[in-house]
Amino acid sequence: MFLTIPLLEGPAAEQYYSDNESANFYPSMWNRHYEHLDLQKGLAWSLSVHDYDLLARSEGNCRESRDLLLAEWRARFAYNDGGKEWFKRVTKMFEDRDARNKTELAERSAAREQSWKCECGTVVDRTEFQGACPHCGRRFS
Repeated sequence: MFLTIPLLEGPAAEQYYSDNESANFYPSMWNRHYEHLDLQKGLAWSLSVHDYDLLARSEGNCRESRDLLLAEWRARFAYNDGGKEWFKRVTKMFEDRDARNKTELAERSAAREQSWKCECGTVVDRTEFQGACPHCGRRFS
């Protein structure tokens, strides 16, 4: 059985890159994941890259790790038109993820502002009960 697995990161591995959505606003780029599922052969593989050099250089800062990795990938792969196009796609993928994360963060923040925990322990949706807690009658401050 033969599997096609990229030996180097970059444009050749693009189709296998798994954009792992993370709870962190900036996911750690020192942990990257590649995978492939071949339904015709009934085979799948999964490959994780634990880049401890990038972890050390970024001092564990997720945003810094992404910036360092993108700078490294630009230098290694964006020397021709194909590499430049790949780099634009990768950069856009990360920018789109940042935009989605910002939107989700704003939505969660707005939802938190709508709810209020009364001293009696009841969590109240302020849009539904605008003036006072329906359980104990205390006024919202």
